[in-house]
Amino acid sequence: MVLASRQGLEARLSSGPKKGLAVTDTKRRLLYVPVAHSPADMGMLGQRLPAPAEGRSFADRWWQEISQRVKSLRQDWRSTKVYQDGLPDVADELVERIVRQVESPNYDLLRWLKAQGAVVLGTESWELLAEEYEHLRAILVPDDAAQKRQAVENYSRRAPALLDERDEYVAKRIDSTLGEGESGVLFIGLAHQIVKKLPPDIAITTLS
Repeated sequence: MVLASRQGLEARLSSGPKKGLAVTDTKRRLLYVPVAHSPADMGMLGQRLPAPAEGRSFADRWWQEISQRVKSLRQDWRSTKVYQDGLPDVADELVERIVRQVESPNYDLLRWLKAQGAVVLGTESWELLAEEYEHLRAILVPDDAAQKRQAVENYSRRAPALLDERDEYVAKRIDSTLGEGESGVLFIGLAHQIVKKLPPDIAITTLS
């Protein structure tokens, strides 16, 4: 997955996320939650990321803030639809297994929401996620420096379009599953640009 810079995340955390778009006279609502990915969210590849202890503690602090803010909302979570960056749009039983097994602050919060009655939905294209994973694997796994350089070049050329295609899929997934009168929550990395791709009848509020 594309990781936002630590400096950018620190700026947002210190000032608090800003208000998102507010669309009036609509029956669909979405809470937009910008997130920082932890190595645990990336599975086996996350173990190869050069994340110093300081960076890990920062990610933990970021997620502690998000968790506290979400849990403090006066929200009836029953039947709220939850969309998650990096969670593939696959069979329900596989989505359930992923949510149950991934050990990270992000997924701890997903499990809490589910316990409150929320519905966690597969969100992203499996094919596009697999392509992203393969690019990252090609960068992180080989020991050969030349192979790494070539993998970085390949990913750099493909990354902007790949991210845009992922965003298009997520926006369509939300539009097709968030019905009239329903509320949703989207946990999404800072590099994504989902808001501009969502239909105007969805009222969007950024977590504050």
